Amino acid sequence: MALSSSPMILSSSPQVIPLTGAGIGPGPVANFSPKRLMFASPAVGSVAAAQTVTLTNTGNTALSLSNIRIDGINKADFSEISACGNVIPPQGNCAITVGFCDNSR
Repeated sequence: MALSSSPMILSSSPQVIPLTGAGIGPGPVANFSPKRLMFASPAVGSVAAAQTVTLTNTGNTALSLSNIRIDGINKADFSEISACGNVIPPQGNCAITVGFCDNSR
């Protein structure tokens, strides 16, 4: 499972990360809530308040995870902490915390 995004750092607020994901195998279904995160632009080098995304397996079989990561042009400006482990059971969920620090200027 990979979190993917295409963050674009603009000179104005807010910063937006669209979230996508896909389960592997017949039956697990990965859903993210919320579907996107919006970060206000902090001062250069400062950290915006972290936000939490819930990954839920709405399928009827276990969702296997091999990797959770942030990807995209400005991926170094974002951090991710996950307590998801390697498997999310059917109807189970886990939290992914995402942080943002504007290092672009």
